[in-house]
This record gives sequence, C-alpha cells and structure tokens, in this order.
Amino acid sequence: MTSNYFGVSAVLHKGVRVIAAAVAALGLSMAGGAPAQAIVGGSPVPGGWFGDRVPSQNPYGFVGRVVLASGSACTASLVAPDLALTAGHCSGAGSITFGLLNTDRDRGEKRRIVAEKLQGDTTLPQGATLLVRLDSPIRDITPVRLGDSQSRGLWSTGKNAKVIGWGQINDTATGTGIWSKELREATLKVRDTAISLPPLRGMMKLSSVVGHPTHGDSGAPILATDSTGRLVQFGIFEGATRAGGFYANRIWPQQRLVDYVNAHQSGAPTGT
Repeated sequence: MTSNYFGVSAVLHKGVRVIAAAVAALGLSMAGGAPAQAIVGGSPVPGGWFGDRVPSQNPYGFVGRVVLASGSACTASLVAPDLALTAGHCSGAGSITFGLLNTDRDRGEKRRIVAEKLQGDTTLPQGATLLVRLDSPIRDITPVRLGDSQSRGLWSTGKNAKVIGWGQINDTATGTGIWSKELREATLKVRDTAISLPPLRGMMKLSSVVGHPTHGDSGAPILATDSTGRLVQFGIFEGATRAGGFYANRIWPQQRLVDYVNAHQSGAPTGT
C-alpha cells in the first residue's frame, strides 16, 4: 500500500453532483442530486422502533447516517476505525453518525469527513465506490467485514441479500417523501454479479424480494451472512431504474481497496 492512497482526492468535492446523460436515459435514479431516500416496504431492524428494547450490542452499528453540507443525505458503512464506504455521488463535506438504531432516541458516534477518494470501479461519473476518511477513529464499533473472491459464493446469482439504510420510507419522484427515524432493512435477490455493458459496466444488478432501497439509501451496505453468522458486505447501493432494477458497486473485485482497508483495521492513520 502506498502512503498517499487518498492523494489529491483528499480535497473534498463540495456540491459535486455529476450524473451521466446515459444514466438519465436509462432512468437510473441516484440519491445524490435530490435529497438522498430509506428502505421502502421493508422493516426497522431489531431495536429500531422508539419503544423497543435497545440491544446490548447493536449488530448494525457499522451502518452510518451521512449528512452532507449540501443538505443531501446518504448511508455509509464503517470498514475500519477511521474509514467508511459510500456511494460516489455522496461526495462532499459533511459528517457520518454510526451506532444509531433510532435517530429520536440514540446518540451514536458522529465523525466529520476529512478526505475522500473515488475508486474508479465503474464507467459512470460519480457512480464509483467512494472511500472516506473520518476525523478520528471509532473504537467501540466493530467494522463490517468486506467480501473477497474466496467468499463470493455467498452472493452468487439467485442468492438473497440484505440491504440496510437510512432515508425515506416512501417513493417520490422528487425525493420529498417521509424520512425514516429508524434504521431499516430490505431483502434483495442477486440477478447479475457483473454487468458487462456500459453505462452500468462494473456494477451488479439486484431485484426486490421484500422492500427495496431508494433515495438516502445510496451507499447502503449490501450484506450476506457467512457460515458463522457473521455479516459480510459485498456491495454498495448506487441507484435504481424505473423498470425495477437495483444497482450496486461490487467490493470483492477491488483488491487494492480491500487490502488498504484491511491494513487499517487497527485504526492506524490512513495518511501514514
């Protein structure tokens, strides 16, 4: 790993919201241009309702609520004590709060975004995986494990997966629906693990089984469960088409990213 992995990309791209014309033609809606949405037709995770008993250990503490200075909102995942992953179009100055199940009840762990780097893993402008650095490490929340090529059988075509995010609980054309106070989940089915044609080349396609992600779920982790019951993140929700397809960035082919993240599991400063 080089010491300048973030490099010049450490300068935050305030207000950048570029979406390719080809994406618009396909009807791919990315929750970055409008206020970024939450799980529709899914359900709060256990402990999410305001009156629920708060679990002694939040199994989804690594899921972060992103609030950007522009007013947009997204979802992210804690992948190392000082690193998080989200969607490329969620770029910009702002903060991420981890450890929340209900925003009216829980305080969580809030961190500022101080650097970011687009991974260049898709053909879409601002459609790539975005790695962000936090202003200080989070020590009391376990980062989610990233999937690798050895475990890809967990998310092969036809397998179900879980997506967890923040945002709105109803679909609206303008992203002006009802924002969820609870962390919510939905079930998706993997339809294609490697789209080969532009403009979605480099992404994977999923369909709804129970509920679906929408604006504000951009950047939400897409998860499988291994044989030990441990959650493994293999995708990052990017957007949806009017035809009902849900598209995500793939983590397991990005070996340099996975190696870099794994090297910082101890929370060592990412610039050294």
